Amino acid sequence: MQQGAQSDFNTLIGPLTLTTDSVMEFDGLINAESAFDGGVVEIAVGTPTFNATPFPDNTTTYDLGEYMTQGGYTGKLDGVIAAPALASTLQGRRAFTGTRGLSKTRISLRAFAPGGVRNPNSLQVYIRFRMTSDAGSTAGVNSGWYIDNLVINNLDACPLNQVPIAVLAANPTSGTVPLSVSFDASGSSDPDAGVGDSIVSYTIDFGDGTPVYMGSLPATSHTYTTAGMYTATLTVRDTSGAANTNTNTNRQVITVNAAATPTPTPTGPAIASVELGTTNSGTTQTLVGGCSTDRGLVRLTAPAPNGGQVVQLSSSNSSATVPASVTVAAGQTTAYFFTSTTYTPTTVSGAITGMSGGATASQVLNVRPIKVRSMALSPDTVNGASQTVNGTATLECTAPTTISINLVSSVPSVATVNTSTLTINSGANMATFTATTSAQNKTRATIINATTGGQTTGAKLTVNP
Repeated sequence: MQQGAQSDFNTLIGPLTLTTDSVMEFDGLINAESAFDGGVVEIAVGTPTFNATPFPDNTTTYDLGEYMTQGGYTGKLDGVIAAPALASTLQGRRAFTGTRGLSKTRISLRAFAPGGVRNPNSLQVYIRFRMTSDAGSTAGVNSGWYIDNLVINNLDACPLNQVPIAVLAANPTSGTVPLSVSFDASGSSDPDAGVGDSIVSYTIDFGDGTPVYMGSLPATSHTYTTAGMYTATLTVRDTSGAANTNTNTNRQVITVNAAATPTPTPTGPAIASVELGTTNSGTTQTLVGGCSTDRGLVRLTAPAPNGGQVVQLSSSNSSATVPASVTVAAGQTTAYFFTSTTYTPTTVSGAITGMSGGATASQVLNVRPIKVRSMALSPDTVNGASQTVNGTATLECTAPTTISINLVSSVPSVATVNTSTLTINSGANMATFTATTSAQNKTRATIINATTGGQTTGAKLTVNP
């Protein structure tokens, strides 16, 4: 700085191509006449032309003081100097001014990266350090602004560690108890293998409450001793400590069936048929929802003897269960039993089988996804356009998981549904929606249809002129 005269000098850096996580940092020391002399950091976009006297135009030139995250400006150049002496050319600007010992300043340059809010055209940028003084006295010997250890770090140039990918294989995946299953996780991989990362540990939870497997080898075996359906889950970790996320590839469903019961010596009359969903009229229903209890019937070829006839029952449908047996009373040829079904996202087929007198009989049962049992509109008849109709979609049972229902009006020119997808959360059995009518020149009707699991239920809405 000059004694008795204005000073305005700078140092330019550039051109620079930044990234979205570029951070500039430097160590600085300021010893200047507070409020009269000081320094600023500015950035120009596109060309090294700085329009910043005394203030930046905020179009091509910006003051980086607004982007300092550490060690920001120390004051403002707002000192009053008597005419005819000249004030700093940066009069009124915030700046590094006064006295501050060596300290670090950090500046985020994200806004000036290609495509950033201050650089939408992805131009190169230039940075300058600018120091000015008025025409008065200085802060004395060794006054000035000292900058050292200047660096711009492009942080996003360092790739983040990617989680490993877990792949679990099992053989066999079903069988009778006791069932020994070999598990193999050697198909797992680490996307960062090319940069020295690798999988270092394998953890397999067998899903049956027994201790998990933990080790550096990808293969192990396990014996299931209780019948049931179990989900074995694999977790892998890499050298950086990252673990895989849960996907379909890191799980295996193991089905363990009960040991076969020795076949008893056939006695009594043979079974003639198994009938499902029987009604008083004798009709049968072999397609049922996955949340119902339905009546079935076994029929013998002859009346049961004294003491009754036991008919063994079984189900090969994974979404339907039956009692182990049903007894036909003495002198009777039929007995009822009940089939319980569970939720399924797709239709599942399987046979309900009865065994008696050395013979077997089966009936195929199809368990479908649960459906909308009823659609209610209130009112269901309206006059004129822009009328709001309240609707309620009710499932045939409580939703065991989140159920999505597609809503559509069969004649959109009569009325439109205000949402195309209706969600019924787990534990609920209904949800509401609204529809809006359109003007009509005569009485017309539309059907508001609700579809889920491939099943559609509708309600009629009539709109009068």
